[in-house]
Amino acid sequence: MMKDLMSKAARAANVPYFEYRMQKIKNVLVEAYEELPKIDRKKWTRCAFRSRTNYPQLVNNWAEAFNIFIMNARDQPIITILNTIYHTIMIRIEEECERKLRWKGLVCPKVDEDLMKCEAKTFDYIVRPLGSSRYKVTSTKHGFVVDIDKKHCSCGMWQ
Repeated sequence: MMKDLMSKAARAANVPYFEYRMQKIKNVLVEAYEELPKIDRKKWTRCAFRSRTNYPQLVNNWAEAFNIFIMNARDQPIITILNTIYHTIMIRIEEECERKLRWKGLVCPKVDEDLMKCEAKTFDYIVRPLGSSRYKVTSTKHGFVVDIDKKHCSCGMWQ
């Protein structure tokens, strides 16, 4: 039970929800509640993390994928390397185009599947406009304000 409470506190996306979870911990084990503030929140709870990353993981992944992509051509002269890269890229583009022609919807099947899952989770939410790009999203348990232009949500999940 305590493990579950700690996990929920650590995953809290905003400070009010984190405080709510901390009160649940206090109700179960006061000693843990008193010890946790001694640990810097930035080290263990999501609501204290910065929303921007310091490490360009996406760029690094692209570089690694490209290195694997040209692995066989590295020992060749530069013109051969460039021709190999060119032909490999052209083949991949053609394969992707052929694969996309088989899609039945407006988006790829994986995105369509993810959208359907999200849609299933939203049946109990009510969205009301608050202005040009602001909306109030309410459910039986929570209420949040979403600003589409600023890409910000008071729940803390969009940062």
